[in-house]
Amino acid sequence: MAYRKFWLQVGDNKYDLLEQAFLNDPQGLGFRKSYSSYIIGQKETITSENYELPVISGELVFYKGTNADMYREYQNFLSFIRGGNVRLYYQTPNTLESYFCEGLIVQLEKSEVKENGVLTCPFTFKATTMWRNAQERIVTTINLPTNDKGKYYDLERDYSYAGTSFDNIELVNRGYDDVGFELEIKGNCTDPKLSLSQDGVQYGVVQILGNYDYVYINSRDGEEEIYLEKDGSAIVNPISYQNMSLADGTIDITFLKLKTGTSSAIFSPQSFEGEVLISWYDSFMSV
Repeated sequence: MAYRKFWLQVGDNKYDLLEQAFLNDPQGLGFRKSYSSYIIGQKETITSENYELPVISGELVFYKGTNADMYREYQNFLSFIRGGNVRLYYQTPNTLESYFCEGLIVQLEKSEVKENGVLTCPFTFKATTMWRNAQERIVTTINLPTNDKGKYYDLERDYSYAGTSFDNIELVNRGYDDVGFELEIKGNCTDPKLSLSQDGVQYGVVQILGNYDYVYINSRDGEEEIYLEKDGSAIVNPISYQNMSLADGTIDITFLKLKTGTSSAIFSPQSFEGEVLISWYDSFMSV
């Protein structure tokens, strides 16, 4: 019989919620939605919807060894969660798929060892992100210098590439929500530009003006960043090099979100030799 699995991770350190302690009766794996509306007569019209971030609660059961061993493991757990930002992982039964959300353990109640011989501590985990597929999706495009055989392009994973330039790169967001992503350009490039469209309509564009050896743009919520490098040195005030003239009030610029479903990307630098990586996590309201 297959069982669902939970574990916590802080940095490279893992805490198994089956072997080291047991997560009993987890609650909050579904979803909650808030919305605004107005009512005219007997008709209610929804004006906005928002999925609430997960709040996972349950009982943390320390069950191994003597009473002293269980209290010692409780202290080990306290030391573990003090190590920094916590990720809660969940693996569904009968599948190798796992999901995680980042957050904080906001409540851990201390109890005593009960007659059943275990130490049970109610706890609450407040997520600061939606659930994400732990298998990060990455599209990699490689452009080798032109030679007598022309240029060579390669896409990793289950994504398609078409055309004789960096056009029609297919990005598939299988999650329930638009997500930020990381864009990395490794190698000499001039005025790199990435455009995103869906169903033939452009919805986002980012362009960095200038010549660089490395470009990094992160548009994930709470992690927004631009980093530029030339000849081994970081560029000061990199955000000032974004092409603001692209803003026309109808599309997003620079810190883009990848829409749910299939998007088409166009990478159109003035010149380029190197590698482009676009990476993101599919986001889910419930798992």
